[in-house]
Formats: sequence, C-alpha cells, structure tokens
Amino acid sequence: FPQTFELTLKHFVPNADNEMVKTVRKFAEDVFDTTAPLKPGAAEAVALLSKHFRVYIFSSGDKSVQAARVKSLPFKDNLAGVFLVDKKDKDVFAATVAQAGFKPDEVAMIGDSLRSDILPAIKTGLRAIWIEADNWSRESVDKLPVAGMEKKANILKAAESLVKEHTARKPAPKRKSGSNPKAA
Repeated sequence: FPQTFELTLKHFVPNADNEMVKTVRKFAEDVFDTTAPLKPGAAEAVALLSKHFRVYIFSSGDKSVQAARVKSLPFKDNLAGVFLVDKKDKDVFAATVAQAGFKPDEVAMIGDSLRSDILPAIKTGLRAIWIEADNWSRESVDKLPVAGMEKKANILKAAESLVKEHTARKPAPKRKSGSNPKAA
C-alpha cells in the first residue's frame, strides 16, 4: 500500500523529492496504524441490537487493517462474529449468511455503501438499511431510490427501528386461565 502511494506520486510528479516520497508513504502507513473513529451511536446501536439479535460485522478491505479495527472496538464482546472478506457481492453475502446459519430473509444488513453493502444485500434477499454517509456521497447521488432499500439517518435509528419492529411482532405472553388481566 505505501509503495503504491509512492509509485503514484512518482507517476504524476516524476521529480518528487525524498521529502515528498516520505510524506505520501507516511500517509499510506497511517491507514494501518490509525484507529478509525466510531460513528456516532454505533456503540449504543450494537448494545441495543445484541439484546435481541446476533450481531455480526461484515467488512471488506485489507484483512489485517479490518481485524485490528475490530479488535479495538469497545463493543467487540457484543458481537456474535466477524466476517472479513475480500469483496462484497451476492455470492459472498449468500455464503456468509449460510455460514452464520441463517436464511437470507432472516438477516438485515445495515451499511453506508450502496455499492458494496446495500445492492448485494438486496440481490441476496436480505433486508437492507442504508445509512447515508458523506464518505460515500459520490456513489449515492444518482442511485436513489434503490428498490427494496430502507434509509435511516444513522445506525442508532436503524437499530431502534429493527428492535421496535421485532418487539411488536412478539406474541403476548399467555395468561393463566382465570387470572386478572389488570394485575401485575
């Protein structure tokens, strides 16, 4: 990765000096060393979701970087598992869902990328909840709305929506015959 940055610099700036090379290499190396900040509400969302569902991280990218990021998460103990994959597409989603022991219609994908989270999730038959994020604004401008996609303001709103829907579907506990419905 750092070498790719250096080669790119030299391609566009053939006379780049050692200081410029050092700067771009440091920039590239920082990707591996910097802990990514949590999105607002992420810890609260995972805490809420994990009370009702098995929560997994499903991520692509450099596996060593992603593994280090997961290891630094304050809520990693609330996760049922982590899937780090080379790419996200329909086949990878389907295999991951099956490996976790679910059917596609039993899974919700919450993600901020239309291209790598939402579209493959929909193609696989998963429920897809898109969290619009500035980091992916370039891919979202002309692709809305996506059929089968829900949109929430942030990850905590998505979690609250899933839990509210889940608890509303739970059947009411059966009362003993002759019990007073106003008691308790």
